[in-house]
Formats: sequence, structure tokens, C-alpha cells
Amino acid sequence: TLELLKETLLFVVAVKMVIFFFLGLYAGPWRFTGVLDLINLVKAGILGFFVVMVGMIYFYYPGGFSRSVFVIDAINTVLLVGFFRLCIRIGYSRQLLRGTLTGVFGSMLMKDKTAGRKNVLIYGANDRGEILLRSLISLHIQNSFNVVGFVDDQRKCKGMIIHGVKHLGGSNDLERLIGKYEVAEMMIASDPGKEIVSRVFNACQKNKIACRVIPPYIDVVHKRFGASQLKSISIDDLLRRDTVSIDYTHVADMIKGKRVLVTGAAGSIGRQLCMQLLEFDPAELVCIDMGENPLFFLQQEIRVATTGAPCFFYCSNINNLKKMEYIFSRHHPEIVFHAAAHKHVPLMEANADEVIQNNIGGTKNTADMSDRFGVKTFVFISTDKAVSPANVMGWTKRMGEVYVQHLAGRSRTKFLSVRFGNVLGSNGSVVPIFRKQIEDGGPVIVTHPETTRYFMTIPEAVLLILQAAHMGGQGDLLILDMGKPVKITELADVMIRMAGYTPDEDIQIRFSGLRPGEKLHEELVNCSENMIKTAHPKVSVVKNGCYSGGEVPEIVSSVLSENPENWERAYSKLKDGLESLGKPQEKYGIENNKAAPLAKNVD
Repeated sequence: TLELLKETLLFVVAVKMVIFFFLGLYAGPWRFTGVLDLINLVKAGILGFFVVMVGMIYFYYPGGFSRSVFVIDAINTVLLVGFFRLCIRIGYSRQLLRGTLTGVFGSMLMKDKTAGRKNVLIYGANDRGEILLRSLISLHIQNSFNVVGFVDDQRKCKGMIIHGVKHLGGSNDLERLIGKYEVAEMMIASDPGKEIVSRVFNACQKNKIACRVIPPYIDVVHKRFGASQLKSISIDDLLRRDTVSIDYTHVADMIKGKRVLVTGAAGSIGRQLCMQLLEFDPAELVCIDMGENPLFFLQQEIRVATTGAPCFFYCSNINNLKKMEYIFSRHHPEIVFHAAAHKHVPLMEANADEVIQNNIGGTKNTADMSDRFGVKTFVFISTDKAVSPANVMGWTKRMGEVYVQHLAGRSRTKFLSVRFGNVLGSNGSVVPIFRKQIEDGGPVIVTHPETTRYFMTIPEAVLLILQAAHMGGQGDLLILDMGKPVKITELADVMIRMAGYTPDEDIQIRFSGLRPGEKLHEELVNCSENMIKTAHPKVSVVKNGCYSGGEVPEIVSSVLSENPENWERAYSKLKDGLESLGKPQEKYGIENNKAAPLAKNVD
């Protein structure tokens, strides 16, 4: 009756809330609802059924009401609360049916069978941590790992339970937790910042347990994500920058079904670019590189990872004009990423003729072929060394930027340049050199105690190159956000400690002095360039205008016409020619491509 309902409603609701609390149904975010939560909900329904029935019979016997109402109430509680939470869960993640129903249910059946399984902690009681947990307890690897808990420094995670796994504390509690739960491995799923990553890594090193990390650039929505992405922690992680997010939908629209060509495909940037492009299902991928062995290994790697797109590999120098003409006429690429270049500053100072021919001549050939064969978008990969150049590599890269701007003034191909600094771990970069010196017992050689460089990871650089290619307009020079410059001495210090040594005790750091062509500090723009923010927080644009006259081709032809033995004269012509150029025009000859969306000037 209505009167009985009014009298008992508060009692019934209070009983169920208490039961829900003690079964942990309020401890975890509803967006992580899984099978274990459903089981606990059923338990709560059954327990509530008995408590409410006993209470009602005790206080209202005989009561004049049907006993079946308790069963109906319990069923409705489970169905309505479960359906409500499931709707929230599906709203947050479309991967619910794919992973949770099998993985978590399987872990429940195997809950007590922990013999021979490795105890692990997961850092990150959030979406990434939850997806990693489901991957770890899925049926095919459930015998390998036993997740004992989550670690997270966010206050909102305190007391949280995700799929039956509790939040146990923050990074400051790690050493205690490692000992208490006999942890054999730490897995970092979220992106807590380099300070916490360093703290976690140091705790793992001190306790001699493994520490692996999910790279922060992996997107949990647009990419398959799980335990297979775990990798050993590296210098990239200890110098970790903010996670890069790109507009995957628009980048996919730009690449999918298109014929894409990459020069320098077997280099550090080119290789990652090829692997990332295949994720977006191009019609075909054309890879050009003059290094036989690197190109061979790229071919083998792509064959393992290929998504089905046809891939073509050409071992060719981009200075070979006939070969370039053959490749373009055969494949008619729609998008070209020009990453090929000589880049090692001190070595190239002694081989200026090769740098000039490759970095200027090769860029001219590739860009001219793109214009001639109607490529839709041409992306020139530049460098911070093109700003106020102090070496032949920087001058040639600056000439490449200018030549691209020249073609933008008269071509229907969208020509643009992307400029950024050093990438961690690239071939011949400071990181692998330091690593080898540490393995050999030192010393670690740093040029100058005050030397700084901009750094980003290779995957981060490639993702932003793709974003810039989508956003950039005709003739734009796009600048990637490199964050704050890193002192090379600090980098050496971190790498020595990563290897388990103490700097200047176990491994010495020595200073050699700046080498030919090197600068103490690099910069991303010069005083005459006006850097403007775009809609993407990590991509800015410099709108230089274009050089539509004949002065740029004349300078290029004059420089390239010199014989190798006259490299000094060629080098002089290059510098004098660039310095003699006036300001570029404000408008382009072809107005068919829109510029990147702009916001405001950068101070």
C-alpha cells in the first residue's frame, strides 16, 4: 500500500546504500564498470533481499503484502542500477564489449590461482590504467601477471577500486608497497610527468625490479592499446614532455587512400614516419633512401607490421634526377614528405660539397618533381639549425626553406616546411653516443658545460609533422613546440644514473669544447620571423610570404654549378645569396590553399 511504501522507503534505501558501500560499489568511477562490479551488484541485490525481507517481516508481520515483492525489488535493483552504470561505461569507452566481458570475467575465475604469476603494480588509476589492467588479465596472459594494486598521486584516486583492484597509494609509498606485496614489476600506464616518472624509476632501481612504461604518445581511442605496448623505461621517459595529441580524424582523411612518398625513409624520422603513415591506410607507400642496409631493415620491419598497403623501396640518391623522374612518373605520389638530408654538423663541415649537393640539389630535385607531377602536398623537414645558420648544414637547410617558399609562389602544389630541433635517440644523436660511452665505462664527453639543445622524441616529432601537414597552408613555415631547451650536462647526468652509476664517481663527465660549426644554444625563430599560434597548442606558423622572382633559382643554380674542389666558393655563394635576398612578398601567386587556422601572436 501507499502508506506502507512511505513508511518503509527510507529504511530500504538506507539498507541498500550501506550494503553498496561495504561491497565497494561506490569506490570506483562508474565509467570503469565491469563484470566484477556486476557480480558485486548481484551480491548486493541478494543481500539486500534478505535484509529487507527479514526487517519487513519482523516489523510488519503479517503485513498484508505479497512476499514476491522482495524478489521483484532485488531484480529491479540489479537491472536498473546495472543498466545505468553500463550506459555510463559505454559512453566513456567503446571497448567495453571487446575487452571487459572476457578479460575481467576470466580473471574472476582465476582469482586464487596466483602461483607462478608475477606481482605487478600499475601507475595510473585512470582510463589508461584501466585499459592496461584489462589487457593484463585477459584470458591469453592471465597466467603471467597478478596485478596487486594501482599507484597514483592524484587525491581523487584515494580508496578507488577498478575491476576489484585497489588504489594503494602514491609514488612516495612505492618502496613500502614493493616490499609488502613482493612486487616484481612496475608498469606506468599514465603520463604523470618526468619528476614522478623519475621517482618511480629510482624506486624500482633501488629495489631491483623491472619498470616498463606505455609510451604517452599512444592514443587510447584511435589505436590498439594494451600490454603489448609496454617498453623498458628510457631517457625519453625521464625527459618526458607533455603528451602529444593530434587530430587523428583529419590526418587520417589526409592520408587514407593516397599515394605517399617519403625521402630519407630509412633515417630516424623517415622510418617512424613510414610506420605511422601505414596506420592511416594509404593507397601505397614509396620509400626512398640511399643507404642500402638501413633501407633493407626498414623493408623487413614494414613487412612484419604492414597493414596491407603496397610498399615500394628505392635505393637511390635524390640527386639522381633521372631516377627521381622515373619514380614520380611511375607512382604519381599525391603527398611527399622530404626528410632526406645530411645532418651531422662537425662531420659535414669537412664535407661541405656533399652537403650542398644533397641538401640543396636533392631538395630541388624532389620539389621540382612534385611541382611537375602535380603532387597535392609537399612537406619539407627542416631544422632549428636553419635559424641564424652557423654551419653548412644550417645554411643548406635554410636554402631549402627558401626554395620551397619560392615554389609556393607559383605552384598548385601546397608547399610547406616544418622546423624543429633535435630528436632523442636518432641515428648519431647525443643519446646513443652517451649510451655507448657509458657502456664502455666512460668518460662521457660533453662539448661545453653550458650547451643546451631542444629535444623531442621521434614519435612525437612525426605525429606533429603529420598534424602540421594537415594544418599548413601554401608556403607556411610551421614550428613545432620543443618545450624548454635541455642542458647537455644534465642529460649526461640522467643517463649515467639510469645506468646505475654515480656521475663523476663511477663515470666521469669531461668537456671537449665546441666542435666546428656548433653553437652554444639553438633557436627556433630569428628576430625577423613573426611566429603565430595555430589552433593546435604545439604547432605555430611563420608566414614569410614567397620569393616569386628568379633570384632564388639563380642562387641555387650558381651554388650547385661549382665543382667539388671549389666547395669554399660554393659555400660563399650560398651564404652571400641568402643574405642578399630581400623580404619575401606578402602574397602567393597561387591562392588555392588555405593557411593554418590562427589565434594570436607569440611573444
